[in-house]
Amino acid sequence: MEPKEIINTANQIYKKFNIPSNLIMHLYRTAAITEMIADNWIGERLDKDILVATMLIHDLGNIVKIELDTQEGVSYFTEEDKLNLNNFKETQKEIIERYGPNDNVVNVKIAQELGANQRILFLINHSFKDNEETRDSKDIYLKIREYADQRTDIDGILSIKERLQKAKNRYLLKKNKQFAIDPKFDLWVECAIDIENQIFQYCTIKPEDINDESIQKYIDKYKK
Repeated sequence: MEPKEIINTANQIYKKFNIPSNLIMHLYRTAAITEMIADNWIGERLDKDILVATMLIHDLGNIVKIELDTQEGVSYFTEEDKLNLNNFKETQKEIIERYGPNDNVVNVKIAQELGANQRILFLINHSFKDNEETRDSKDIYLKIREYADQRTDIDGILSIKERLQKAKNRYLLKKNKQFAIDPKFDLWVECAIDIENQIFQYCTIKPEDINDESIQKYIDKYKK
């Protein structure tokens, strides 16, 4: 499946995998950040379809880690989605049985099943824990992909520092808190800030120009 086809069929993909609305909004927001950066890029021309397609499907596997039996787990669900919790639980069970319980593995397996090309699969298969590698890489697509994800909180766009601190605080309250107490966490945050600086030296906009209001026009387009 070519990037343009992923973009054009994203909402059909979400229906196929029964993706909850709050996760869809995360995918929309991250895609919008990459597209806004690409639209204001003064470096070597970017293929923004690659970036947008990647972000529209990069976290489909997150459905396996949502705690559907806890108040916190569904606190960001829409009222309509809360009424359909049993459907989401059934979907979660089916996806775990089919792809396994690791959300990162599921992300890649679903993307492979969709026929995403090798470039998109490579970009999907990275995370915050790879920030040191991403910072030192010459792959600007990888930097933009990670940056978009790390600016996007559960309910909106934040600065890098705000978002990562919020994520850390959230994970500290979980039973599985290894992510938040990892001794390399602060290094990964430093790398995220370096990545931001690397990106915006080639942009006509500043990091603060990317916010919930400025990306709305892109989200409206993805919803259609």
